[in-house]
Amino acid sequence: MSSIVSPRDAVKSGGWLRSARLLALLVIVIPTLFLTTAYAQLYTSNVVGTVTDSSGAIVPGAEVTLLNNATGVKTVIKTNQAGDYDFQYLQPGTFTLTASASGFKTFVQENIVVQTMTKVSVNVTLEPGAVSQQVTVKAAPPLLETQTGEQSATLDEEAIMDLPVERDQLNMAGVGAILDSVKLLSPGVNMDSSNTWTVSEGGIYRRDQDYIDGAMVTQTVYEGNAVDPVPDAIQEVKVMTNAFSAVYGQTGGSITLETTKSGTNQYHGDLYEYLENTKLNAGDPYVHTVTPEVYNQPGFSVGGPIKKNRLFFFFDAVWERDQGNYQWDGVTVPDTAWTQGNFSNVLGTTPVGADILGRSIYANEIFNYATQRTLTAGETDPLTGLTATSSGTVREPFAGNIIPFGATTVCSPNPTCTSAPALSLQKLYPAPTTNGAYNNYDFAAVSYYHSHQWDLKMDYYLRPQDKIMGRWSSMYTIGDTGSNTSPFPGLGGGGYAPATEDGQSPVIDWVHTFGANTTNDVHASYFHVWCYRVPVGYNQVSMATYGISGPPDTNTPNGVPTIYFSGTSGTNWLGSHWDTLELQGQADIYIDDLVSMIRGKHTLQVGGEYQRMQINNLQPNPLEKFTFDNDFTDQYSGSGVGSTGFDYASFLVGLPSNFNFTIFPTVADVRNSVYAL
Repeated sequence: MSSIVSPRDAVKSGGWLRSARLLALLVIVIPTLFLTTAYAQLYTSNVVGTVTDSSGAIVPGAEVTLLNNATGVKTVIKTNQAGDYDFQYLQPGTFTLTASASGFKTFVQENIVVQTMTKVSVNVTLEPGAVSQQVTVKAAPPLLETQTGEQSATLDEEAIMDLPVERDQLNMAGVGAILDSVKLLSPGVNMDSSNTWTVSEGGIYRRDQDYIDGAMVTQTVYEGNAVDPVPDAIQEVKVMTNAFSAVYGQTGGSITLETTKSGTNQYHGDLYEYLENTKLNAGDPYVHTVTPEVYNQPGFSVGGPIKKNRLFFFFDAVWERDQGNYQWDGVTVPDTAWTQGNFSNVLGTTPVGADILGRSIYANEIFNYATQRTLTAGETDPLTGLTATSSGTVREPFAGNIIPFGATTVCSPNPTCTSAPALSLQKLYPAPTTNGAYNNYDFAAVSYYHSHQWDLKMDYYLRPQDKIMGRWSSMYTIGDTGSNTSPFPGLGGGGYAPATEDGQSPVIDWVHTFGANTTNDVHASYFHVWCYRVPVGYNQVSMATYGISGPPDTNTPNGVPTIYFSGTSGTNWLGSHWDTLELQGQADIYIDDLVSMIRGKHTLQVGGEYQRMQINNLQPNPLEKFTFDNDFTDQYSGSGVGSTGFDYASFLVGLPSNFNFTIFPTVADVRNSVYAL
């Protein structure tokens, strides 16, 4: 038997709360597993090089200092026996490198630009002289990637802000609105045949992996990400399409790395408002009307030091309010005559054929299912006394194309011709707003989309050996927009229903350096997405409310059943669309550890990964759907019979051509664990 599970119960039954408690416990009890500056193998970078003297001889033991110009954080290491140095786990930014050794002038390289997931090579040549003397190179070193063979494209903060963003309820303000544009700038990426989705070489559309600060945020079910930071919060976006590191998995296509901004030693931020409204918008040039609309998208970002050179924060938030109307024009609802069984206003006046008794038949003529009988050619019909010209089945027309209401013998042995559930359900239809049997209803439905999202990032340089980063991103949306709105008030529905989505993505990471040549990076992230959309009347009414009996679970409050018309009337469906119900939750946990060891000119990395994927889903399709066509009120045999009958008449007599019902015993509960070394 099917059952209704509330969103709160669905979350509990799916184990989300258990996962959240587990994550919180690990953060409290074992903080060494959950503190990071970056997911080293996913988006952080390196500055590497070799220190030599003017003759080309290596200089071991030289002191090399790397300064982050924005934060003032310095990292000091010494070159190894091969004269090499390697600064690991660097976030994007601009750096200054200083190298010194006894008997040599101090070397300074300014304007080193480090992008996401790159290895920047800066080789140093020391000139003989006093350490107090200084050789400064201001020209930035080239950004050519010489350390790996990957194919990629990187957009920095300025390029991201310059790209046009379509601000609407489908794209909001997130960088996801421009992500496809960024991907198309990358080698090996094209649009699919429908010109809808980007496809990478070897990949599957809608399944490329996206990472934010090293945390994977791509949903396992459907497309899209759990969160979508606004462009103002993004430092860089990098799309890798080929030859990327073996640490990436779960995709044969592209990898997208987004790096959010961090605070610096200077306070910085912005405040903005994007708006549209009826008074500012241009009207229709022909009818001189303006569609009502109120659209506001305020937002801000702020970042800076909590403690200079040590502890930094960055916070951004954006709200979106899109309020207007969606105009439903020319919708067909049953007129007063139809609701009383009178279909004389749609009866054709010219014969379209004849039945097997030789009687003329007309378009939209309705026939009495209770009088159905089968005759053979040449047989005298006992009801009319006419002779059948061919074998077949014949029915009697309703006089005047009117179905009698109340007690009658016309539909004997049934005491009435009409269906009590149909009479109850049709009360949910609104009255026509214009004259005519068809396209007789106009309605301005409220169309709205509300959302808010925020990101908070903290960077803590505890000491030279420890770098700590934490970020939490949140996104919440609810909306009922455009053609997804319902044209009918109350429980009438006729459309879909408001959809709610909530996404959360925390990530924490810790990089610890053991001596000069060994570094450990422990990373943990979590995301969950909760989608909620229910039919009109869900948890309020059931099929039994309207007198329907027979199907399973008639007393389960699944909402107003979908009444769908597929015949000639064009009547809009009643209730919500048959695939409206969606209760879905997804939660993924990732824990990774990577040890990097530098040995001579080689870097050895050893690590492991644990991933826990959880999906809870209640999405029967269709839930409860009755389909009515002309079949049970048409003339069965003869010529031109395909033009007879009327689907709304079939509804009134209670004879659907099809009934669909999906039984979900409970919420689908899928769990999977992945281990990797």
